Amino acid sequence: MPSVNVQMPPELALVHSYVTVAFDEGVDEAKDTDKINDLADDVFPDDKTGIFGMIARDVAFFAEKGSLAPDFEPTVYQYLVEVEPAVFRIKINEDEIEDDKYGAKVQYSKQAGMEAAKRRSWLLRYGILSGLTKLTYDGKAFFATDHAVDPNDATKGTYSNKLSLALTPDNFRTAKSAMRKFADESGRARNNTPSHLIVPPELESKAREIVALPTVSNGGANPDYDPECIIVVVPELASTEWTVAAARGPQKPWGYFLRSPAKIRYEGTDNSAIRTDHIWKARVRDALAFLRPYKAIYSKP
Repeated sequence: MPSVNVQMPPELALVHSYVTVAFDEGVDEAKDTDKINDLADDVFPDDKTGIFGMIARDVAFFAEKGSLAPDFEPTVYQYLVEVEPAVFRIKINEDEIEDDKYGAKVQYSKQAGMEAAKRRSWLLRYGILSGLTKLTYDGKAFFATDHAVDPNDATKGTYSNKLSLALTPDNFRTAKSAMRKFADESGRARNNTPSHLIVPPELESKAREIVALPTVSNGGANPDYDPECIIVVVPELASTEWTVAAARGPQKPWGYFLRSPAKIRYEGTDNSAIRTDHIWKARVRDALAFLRPYKAIYSKP
């Protein structure tokens, strides 16, 4: 394994500049404008509370409101998921450099930059797909039928953000109504309004019929028409799964934590008996927090 402090040979300075510029160009060209990114708060580290400071403050916020049960002691890791870092590796043979024939390999660096730029939206798709198993602040799976309205007072009851309904206009209204009625710890309705309808490709047309068309098939007005509701297609979803999420306000269902942004660097050489390859590598380290289950509803019939 090359050392992280490897000294780059001076003769590679020009190649290194090409690789670096190409990677940065890829990041800029593929700026992640996917609307799914609106579903997450930006979470930043805090010097006083450690690398997961924002998450730690969120736990403290719930504790101060008395909404954490005394026997439940959350840690930031219980609802913050760090996935494997995304690693982008560029390998250029020494002979290619000597012969000034490495242009195609530099283009790999640009492609790597374009992939790195999409990391946030990829991780949010992962959050949607893993919501049935990953935990949120109350110790339940993010999508569950028994979230406590107030984990410190069982008399206030529970709420469900996991349904078993097919995507139809009536069932969309059921989910929308339930989301608006979710109560906070004081008993007041949160009045969350869905901003995203997340579906597999098989339900894309149905989703558009429900929220994107101003009229229904008989020509009448569509009561669910909402031109601001964003349809997100996630190919990995099962054919009948769908999710509504509320992200129009300042608080989002998920939190995205960019621990270490992608930056290309020289990593040393990879030697074999017949060739020497020079290695450049970029790595993205990030995490996803499952923050607010009352901001999303999952359904599968």
